[in-house]
Amino acid sequence: MFPFNKKKQVLKPLNPNDKRYRYHFYGQVQGVGFRFVASQTAMQYQLTGWVRNESDGSVTMEIQGNPMDIKQVISRLHNDNYIEIDHYTREELNPILEDGFVPRY
Repeated sequence: MFPFNKKKQVLKPLNPNDKRYRYHFYGQVQGVGFRFVASQTAMQYQLTGWVRNESDGSVTMEIQGNPMDIKQVISRLHNDNYIEIDHYTREELNPILEDGFVPRY
């Protein structure tokens, strides 16, 4: 009845070479800009997904796109002056249709 201006969702099409991973990072990874750096770097490489702080002090990130670009994001996080990753786990997931990369709260 009322014409609302809804933002049109534009989903990035799946590429057959794209991969999706869930990472769990441990160490000094909260309160150091981890979500900001992850989000900005993922968007720079046009990757999709999300990143979230966990109650145990770790950070979870799901990231999707070209595997070489994902490696660049992980490398950037490892080389940050404030982020100190002691270790992480990685699980491969099925790629999904989604839009952008966002921090979750």
